[in-house]
Amino acid sequence: MKFHQIFSISAIFTLSLLFFSCEKQDKYMDWKVMNNDWLEANKNDKNSFPFNWTIDVLKTPLVNAEFQTTESGIKYKVLRLGNPADRMPNPTSYIWATYEGKLIDGTSFDSGENSYLGSISNTVTGFKEILLKMHIGDIYEFYLPSDLGYGNEGSYSIPPYSVLIFRVELTDAKY
Repeated sequence: MKFHQIFSISAIFTLSLLFFSCEKQDKYMDWKVMNNDWLEANKNDKNSFPFNWTIDVLKTPLVNAEFQTTESGIKYKVLRLGNPADRMPNPTSYIWATYEGKLIDGTSFDSGENSYLGSISNTVTGFKEILLKMHIGDIYEFYLPSDLGYGNEGSYSIPPYSVLIFRVELTDAKY
């Protein structure tokens, strides 16, 4: 009888261990928490986060605007207004931009000067939403929550769950 009890307890313990060891661990969970906390902590801040922007045209704001938040949760502000009578892209436009993208720790993950970015329809949801607000010549700074960027997948040098921070000058849009 004791043998069966010991065997049963051992079997239950072994199966429990196997079950819990098969549970998928997300190695980016701490990064997700850090990004969510950073976004929440900066939600009501009216000033830009003090990053070291490397592209000259993106360094100095020419408009003293406050941040606004879209319904989807993107925090943005206008740093320079282009000509309001100039073109705005549409959802199928091909765009060129001077831009820099950073993570919350200040790491630059991408940048370009007057770079061809392709069709707006091929950009991440949050980037597309902001570009559709811009006129050619506008410069915006914006913070994309991870679910409007690359979400839990990440992309190349962008870890999953990352808040994406951009400064973008829309330099051209073709229809």
